[in-house]
Amino acid sequence: MDLLAEKVSHEELSNFIASLPADLRDLAVNYDTQPWRSAKEESRLLDPILERYAQFGLLEQTGRDCVVTALSQTVNSLPKECGITDVVFRIPSFAAVFTTRYRVYVERPEFHTFEIKTDPPAEKPDVHFLKGLIQGLMTTLAVQDAQITDGEGFTRLILPDELLREGVKITYDVYAQQVLKESARVLSDNRDLQTAVEYLNMANRELEKKILVNKRELDMARSIQKGFVPQRVPDWNGLQFWVKFFPFSEVSGDFYDYFYLGSTRFGMVAGDVSGHGVPAALISAIAKFSFSNNRLDSPAQVLESVNMDMLNFVRGEGYLTGFYMIVDNNYGITYSVAAFPNPILFRAKTRHIEQLPGHGTLLGMFPDAGRSYMDYQTYLEPGDKLFIFSDGLIEATNVQGESLGEDKLIDTILETEGMDVQRSSEHIMGMYNRFIRGTDQKDDLTLITAMLSERLSEFDETVMHARRAFHSGDVTHACTLLKKAISIFPRQTAALFLLGKYLALEGKYEEALEYLRQYNGLKPYNADSYRIKGYCYYRLGNLEAASEQFKRALGLRWENPSVLYNQTMVLLKLNQVEEARKLFEYFEHTNPGHFLLGKIRDKLRAMNQHTEDDAPGAD
Repeated sequence: MDLLAEKVSHEELSNFIASLPADLRDLAVNYDTQPWRSAKEESRLLDPILERYAQFGLLEQTGRDCVVTALSQTVNSLPKECGITDVVFRIPSFAAVFTTRYRVYVERPEFHTFEIKTDPPAEKPDVHFLKGLIQGLMTTLAVQDAQITDGEGFTRLILPDELLREGVKITYDVYAQQVLKESARVLSDNRDLQTAVEYLNMANRELEKKILVNKRELDMARSIQKGFVPQRVPDWNGLQFWVKFFPFSEVSGDFYDYFYLGSTRFGMVAGDVSGHGVPAALISAIAKFSFSNNRLDSPAQVLESVNMDMLNFVRGEGYLTGFYMIVDNNYGITYSVAAFPNPILFRAKTRHIEQLPGHGTLLGMFPDAGRSYMDYQTYLEPGDKLFIFSDGLIEATNVQGESLGEDKLIDTILETEGMDVQRSSEHIMGMYNRFIRGTDQKDDLTLITAMLSERLSEFDETVMHARRAFHSGDVTHACTLLKKAISIFPRQTAALFLLGKYLALEGKYEEALEYLRQYNGLKPYNADSYRIKGYCYYRLGNLEAASEQFKRALGLRWENPSVLYNQTMVLLKLNQVEEARKLFEYFEHTNPGHFLLGKIRDKLRAMNQHTEDDAPGAD
């Protein structure tokens, strides 16, 4: 009522109250002096008043203001870190601080939808109060994209799928708990309720700012890390990879990467930085770029160079362990180890387990560490599987405090006999999840499984027949054969690119785009793939997307005449004439006398005469 008095004049409010039924009029007149009133009576009074002046938002504001009080009453029962779903299912605990008439409970009719209901069904004012309480909770947790609506007797909360899928963690740190406890003390001790509420609002705003800043920093760090840690590793020359990568927090100190070392060798690195969170992620980024820049023939020399880079750039603020290997065209492996867990090799023919030997000291700690790194050799045969893992896997503990250990991992690897690379990885992670059930993950975890397929010759033969079919003019059969090849090696980049190209020539543009998207997810720096995608989008009538793809192709290879021509023509179709003229001038300067220049000149003249334009061509 006090908040309503700030919105509506005293005279107008008095006149409206005078028009109410006698029992409600008496309740309103004695509102400030009556020591106690039931929630049902209060709802009967507030409902018509707030309806008359469209001020149900005041109840939502009250709910928002009460969030800090609710958190102060329940924060001790919250874990230090919990998912957003856990917080939503604690809403009844928050609401119980303020109401005893209703039993508040949460239902989840869909994955992203939660319905906060009461038993018995709540009156309209109570629904709005609950809505405000949830609004305040989402604001405090810096959840910006939640949809909160009120229904008939309940409040609906819809959270973004990405928030639920990524398992965002909400952290209640020491600062937050101190603010909440101090707020609760002021509220209980200070008889001037208005002063206490204002203090709580101030503390809440400061808390919101701190949480929001931290969330932005973590979101930025997570986004950056996603950019330099590959989402998947492509198949290479019959060698298939499957990666399981689980950061302990929003960002990870673990990292991995792969490198093409010419056409006959393939490199891979896995690393584990000491510590967790943003500092560890920053060091892992520095280490990742150092490995990228040191593509030497000897893995031991690579580790030695990376060690010096870490000493120069990190300056003793952190260190890491690492494993680096180079696989050649005959499946010989040369590798070196820097205090990283020794990978495990499963021999398919003999069912024998080999723990790869090797040792070396930490990276980024000792200037003379290069002396400890050595090159070791092994090899792969068809069906063999190599398991590379960080210590977050073998050092995981169960509820009894026992470590998972290498023996249990080896027993599980033996159980993967006959499984492909994906099923083998899933089998190990299933064992890990069962082992730690009832506990929380305590470290970053990376598991990379590499397997030399026994179907390499079948794949090579199928691709060869597909090329022959294409050159003989049977594009449809070529596409069929390439799809068969990709079913053998789903991440083989050359086959994915050829299939996307052939489908585009066959006029199956949507299908071509799907395979080219998969290709770019594995190999993002091929200008020709973006050129073909641009052509597909053009043929589908999506000029903006076509222009974006042509722009990417030019960013990788500016001198391509066909892409310069296509992009210029698309820009003219989009009526971006000035940008098209600049690109045409560049085309004319870099490729004087090219036959496509005349077509653009004709188009420019035709535009002046308001005639129909030509279509871009694809080669």
